[in-house]
Amino acid sequence: MKQVKWQTAVMHDGKLILSLFGTLFLSLCILLFSPALNAQDTRRVTSGMPGELYDIGTHRMHLFCTGQGSPTVVIDSGLGGFSLEWQTVQGNVSKKVRICSYDRAGYGWSDPGPKPRTTQQITKELHHLLEVAGIEGPYIMVGHSFGGYNIRYYASTYPEDVVGLVLVDSSHPDQFQRLPQAEVKVPTRRKNSVTFRISVPIIPGNYPENLKNQAFALMANFKALRTKDEEWDNFRISAAQVSELNNLPDVPLTVISRGKRVWPYNDFGNKSEQVWKELQNDLCHLTSHVEHYVAHDSGHLVHLDQPNLVTMAINRTVDTANEIKAVRMAAIEQRQQPLSSKNFMAINASYDHQGTFSKQYLPYLPLMGEQVGYYKPLHINSF
Repeated sequence: MKQVKWQTAVMHDGKLILSLFGTLFLSLCILLFSPALNAQDTRRVTSGMPGELYDIGTHRMHLFCTGQGSPTVVIDSGLGGFSLEWQTVQGNVSKKVRICSYDRAGYGWSDPGPKPRTTQQITKELHHLLEVAGIEGPYIMVGHSFGGYNIRYYASTYPEDVVGLVLVDSSHPDQFQRLPQAEVKVPTRRKNSVTFRISVPIIPGNYPENLKNQAFALMANFKALRTKDEEWDNFRISAAQVSELNNLPDVPLTVISRGKRVWPYNDFGNKSEQVWKELQNDLCHLTSHVEHYVAHDSGHLVHLDQPNLVTMAINRTVDTANEIKAVRMAAIEQRQQPLSSKNFMAINASYDHQGTFSKQYLPYLPLMGEQVGYYKPLHINSF
């Protein structure tokens, strides 16, 4: 998950100096003595695994698919998160269409993967995973937080495979430049000393009750903790990779932004909240067909706070992608001819601003889509 308590300790001259900011001793006890957290205890870790493990050559990756129908929805989690946190949303969406959640290398049931753990590497692995598992496109890609980087990169790299995007309180590639930087006092490291970090995952209260113990075991596993650190160490590199591939296909895009405050009530927090809203609004201009939802009852983990909203947004994106496909297929079948200016005006007048047109004009839409403004205008919905 994304919420983590960090503890810091320094080893100097054989003495362990405990940080004043956490309970390091308790953390060590949990990590060293709980068998559920032992990375070697694969039997216990995989006993409740949904889905399958697929060998993609360099390592095995976990993929869990449910439901039937096209396009297939593919979910990528945020930093430190994995497939288990999406089970409520996945169960809802699977009633309508096929949906797949997966664990990035090192998380959940997936093996650690090659370094560096960047968006470029992660996207390559996801594409290979879908091929090996036989999950054919087209895809609606859903990305939460850091996962937003990955699905944007995927859509830019494999545009023919992607027909829709859903960004759930997604990271923005410019956030490091635009968000205010907190003043962090770094302790002076003494000569011949070693500083190391130990983190203990926090399971949100709204995590499905029957999955909390299993989620904690998988999130506190050493490989998951190490992977989270590696992804964070490469976060700026991933952001730059997304910025460099600024060629998203013009597909339906849904942006879901959290509505609850997460930063402290001070000048730094106030500025951070304002910039985050601006960054979320920026995401709404990535394509010409956008819907923006503000989840007022949610913090950063919108899919856990308001799973019904996320379900609805995904389903609407699926419907829109299928509508566009139907229009284009109808046009191909009827072998459209270039429009006269009279017919163009008739089509424009027939658009009801809900994404539908009079059937008699369907054959012309692929030719005139840009002029007619087939894609819905930007609008914001609050929930």
